Amino acid sequence: MRAIALLAAPARAVDIEKKFEGFEGCLLVRDVDKDVTHERFGGDLCAERAPACSTFKLPLALMAFDLGDLEESTRFK
Repeated sequence: MRAIALLAAPARAVDIEKKFEGFEGCLLVRDVDKDVTHERFGGDLCAERAPACSTFKLPLALMAFDLGDLEESTRFK
């Protein structure tokens, strides 16, 4: 099974291998402004291109909520 992880936590050490236990996956933590990779886990999987599919729904919804485009009362049909 492949997994995509979205980790949002205070700056502290995270045991990435434990988070991916039982899964085949890749995690890249990048600063796109500085073009620097801070963390890379998953070896060759990180170089493999894959379609985003539904993985962006949650981050996009959170960004829209943060910008005020969505409210708690917003309903999708």
